[in-house]
Amino acid sequence: MICHAIRMWLLNLTAMSVTAWAMTAFALFILYADRASAAVYALVGLWAAAVPIPVTITLIRWWQRVRVARRVHRLAEEHKRLFETMCGEISSGVR
Repeated sequence: MICHAIRMWLLNLTAMSVTAWAMTAFALFILYADRASAAVYALVGLWAAAVPIPVTITLIRWWQRVRVARRVHRLAEEHKRLFETMCGEISSGVR
């Protein structure tokens, strides 16, 4: 199926995405509480715009690739079984 390294990488992306969204929510809470300076507003805005969206998009794309790879693997296994069955029928017919 899918190698361990790819699974670990996808798990890491998931963790980064969850962390990014949690930090964004925390940053928005700080902004809402009005306890920050202008520099903090700028940094939090940059963080909120730059981090969660690309990580989430990358994660979604990789999960789609994983699903396609699993479907292709299942289809290849099915074709292998059909081919082996057909070869067995041909060899039994020749004997």
